[in-house]
Amino acid sequence: MIDAQNAGITFMDDDGKIVMVFFDKGNENELVEQIEELNNILKDEYNISPKVVMGSVVRGFFNLMISYNDAIYLLSHEKESIKEIVQSYQSQSRADIFRDIYQELKATMNANIANMEYVLRIFETFGRATESYNLTVNYVRKCCFEIASSVYFSYLSNSGENADDKLNEVLKTLIHASKEEALEVTKAFLSQISGNEKLNGHEIILQAVRYIDENLSGDLSVSSIAANLYITPNYFSRLFKRVKGEGCNEYIVRKRIEKAQSLLVNTSIKTGKIAMMVGYNDTNYFSLAFKKHMGVSPTKYREAVQESG
Repeated sequence: MIDAQNAGITFMDDDGKIVMVFFDKGNENELVEQIEELNNILKDEYNISPKVVMGSVVRGFFNLMISYNDAIYLLSHEKESIKEIVQSYQSQSRADIFRDIYQELKATMNANIANMEYVLRIFETFGRATESYNLTVNYVRKCCFEIASSVYFSYLSNSGENADDKLNEVLKTLIHASKEEALEVTKAFLSQISGNEKLNGHEIILQAVRYIDENLSGDLSVSSIAANLYITPNYFSRLFKRVKGEGCNEYIVRKRIEKAQSLLVNTSIKTGKIAMMVGYNDTNYFSLAFKKHMGVSPTKYREAVQESG
């Protein structure tokens, strides 16, 4: 499995111990997850639970014996350990430190459920911690869901409201989210809990569409809309495309042209004024955009509709 994926090499030492050499990709937590996955496969397929001892990270095969000796030393000193994966003290202490920080932050959020602004500030601290400790995406997703579920439970307990599909929708989104997306989705969930709104990707886009429709005459951009929804522009852009099937800027232009069509047909307002009413300060630019979508200029379009009527 490891060899086939070019993740490392596997061999047996003189004592019959299986030695796995993983190629370092700069993320120790991800390596631990790979080992856990391998252990789970061995449990499921062969009903065995091997003890894994991790050596140190070394550069080049020439120094491989150092890592091997470190692992043998750990094995001899940790025979009574109930852990399936034994790591060096440094790796364990770093993981323990983050777990302690995480548990404290989560407890603080739940203790201050009545003050959602403070809860969001604590969550931002958690987000910074995930970057500092270089956590894997799976672990970040897991932590985000734990935070979302525990805070939601605390909120329902305090408010007396009935549970709905909010948490299930968050889970569906988190399963395939990147680190950045997981943090953004969870933050959006927390920020809107007390508003009692559906908090899935579709609802976020519904809010965006509502905002666009109400502000077609204004200065609309991906960045300004994302800021209004308290999410990052990159995440919003990807989410909008996934939900609507077209880019946000494409949608804005299409809605502006549709509104311009209606004004041209149903009013006698001059083209220059209509341009400003649908968000174009430059009449010439408006005419070019209109012609690109409709095949004719605004003036020609109005004349054609009036003649056919």
